[in-house]
Parts: sequence; C-alpha cells; structure tokens
Amino acid sequence: MKTILTNLDSSLLEEVSYDNQDEVLEIKFLHSEAIYVYQNVDEKDFEDLRNADSLGSHFAKNIRNGYEFEKREVERNSREIPGFEGTLEQLDNLTIRPSNEDK
Repeated sequence: MKTILTNLDSSLLEEVSYDNQDEVLEIKFLHSEAIYVYQNVDEKDFEDLRNADSLGSHFAKNIRNGYEFEKREVERNSREIPGFEGTLEQLDNLTIRPSNEDK
C-alpha cells in the first residue's frame, strides 16, 4: 500500500510517499522540481520519519545518506493525470466531442 503525505509542516520537504510493498520512499523537496526515490527503505524508518518532530532534520540524519537514491526530474508545469496517457498540456490540446456527434 502506498502512503502519501502532503501539506507537511516542513521547511525542506513538500511531499513524501512510501510504498511498503516495494519499500520505496519518494520525496519531493520544496523549491525543487525533482523527485528523489530511495530504495529498500524499511517501514520502521518511514514511520520514524513520519512521526519526527522535524521532518527535515530526521531526513538529513537518517535517510539522506543511509539509502541509495535516484533523482527523477519532473517537467515544470506538467502533471500526470490518472487514466490519461499524457500531461495537462496534451490534455489542453484535445478536442472532446459529445458521443451523439458520431451518429
């Protein structure tokens, strides 16, 4: 199951998600367009981060240098839409017609 934390009380972290089946922690930092993906993070470490008094300090001390990560660049002003194979920009360019026009 994937857990997503948003609206964080942090001056460093914007969003945190954790998939306990794959043990993957994804972090989006404030003032960054990239998502950092940390592999093999056990659930206890995620829960410790989630419950920390300071998310940023806990991340810096316990996650940042303790796990391998991959930096994924996210295109600015582009977001994925569930069920749509594209971006908001591509969706803006679509013409949607009522189904009765096909007849």
